[in-house]
Amino acid sequence: MKKQGAGHCPRKKEQNLYIYILTNCPYLFYCKKYILLDTTSFMMKTILSFYKNLLVMHVLILLIAVGATFASWKIVTLTIHAEKQRVFNQEKDQAAQWLTEKFSLYYSVLRSFRAFWYSNPHVSQSQWEKFVKDSGVISEYPGISSVFMIKRVQQEGARPLEQDMRRISNPAYKKYTIHPVKKDAEYYLGFYIYPTEGRETALGLDHLSIQDRQEKLFQARDTGNIMNTRETLLLNTGRPGFFLVAPLYDNAVPHDTVDGRRKAFWGFSAISFRSNELFSSIYGNEDPFPFLDFEIYDGTQVTPENLLYDHDRSLSAVTLSNASKMTYQQELKLDDNRWTIVFATKPNFTLGKFQEILPWIVLGIGGVFSAFVMFNLIQYVLQMKKIRQTKEKEVLKN
Repeated sequence: MKKQGAGHCPRKKEQNLYIYILTNCPYLFYCKKYILLDTTSFMMKTILSFYKNLLVMHVLILLIAVGATFASWKIVTLTIHAEKQRVFNQEKDQAAQWLTEKFSLYYSVLRSFRAFWYSNPHVSQSQWEKFVKDSGVISEYPGISSVFMIKRVQQEGARPLEQDMRRISNPAYKKYTIHPVKKDAEYYLGFYIYPTEGRETALGLDHLSIQDRQEKLFQARDTGNIMNTRETLLLNTGRPGFFLVAPLYDNAVPHDTVDGRRKAFWGFSAISFRSNELFSSIYGNEDPFPFLDFEIYDGTQVTPENLLYDHDRSLSAVTLSNASKMTYQQELKLDDNRWTIVFATKPNFTLGKFQEILPWIVLGIGGVFSAFVMFNLIQYVLQMKKIRQTKEKEVLKN
């Protein structure tokens, strides 16, 4: 039998193949001292099996990494949304609370004026003005334009009333004139007012001539409850405003039914508000809710004609509610008045730059780690392919 040459020794070729595998496998490099260099086909199968196990392990790691990344991103996103919702709820509740507290105070003031009239239904203009002035309501309550009384007068009593009012010593009443004049039906006339300066046109004004006020005046008369009128331009200031009116009745006439109240109706004790100044006094000149827009509507219908206050006139809470992630519509009941507040977050609503990008940071870190695992996975696939190709070449040579 002839001896094979050194250059054609199969054993030597298998050794070279094994050394190649060790050199190109980072995991086996650390284990090579435990592996004999005398490679066999069994050892080749073991090495390939080891690579397959690594592939399976990396696939599992990749799946876990992708799942954990998505779960972490979702949890962080939901947590930030929940915190935004908490801030939104806190601010809207605070805005509604301030409004309720302020108007509860105004209702109490108006009730005190009504009680004063009931205690002295024939009060003179000077006595009434002194009571209003001493209450401090004009000086201490920003947004109140005036306090006044409206008297119901039949056609036959209109002319005598004009003459009586002109006898009042206050110069503002010397030219008291009923306007606009009508030939039939009754009048709801501006009777007393304080302060009078700049408000002379309100004296003698028939409030039934203003269509926007009729419905609320009749509703207050029929229910006996304090009501607010819709927002309109105030005649004495030319600025937007509205009234709170408290109906007054002749206690000598039973008025526990609607018909009874209509018969016993005397007039109103009322407060006139300048809308912008009133709500600025509630919410301050510096916006305490920079990320919140809200609008207050009279009644339950959210329509432009029912708008009482717009917190940010450059935006519309109703329009924002179509695109905003956080909106809320709340109904407030003040005495017998129902107001609707529409809240919506502004486009710039944020908890902070870091909180806003935190979900993307989590997604980025998870994505980088997943990409690293994917890169190693591809490397091992290519490595196994090289090993198989090298083995096949060596087998063919043999």
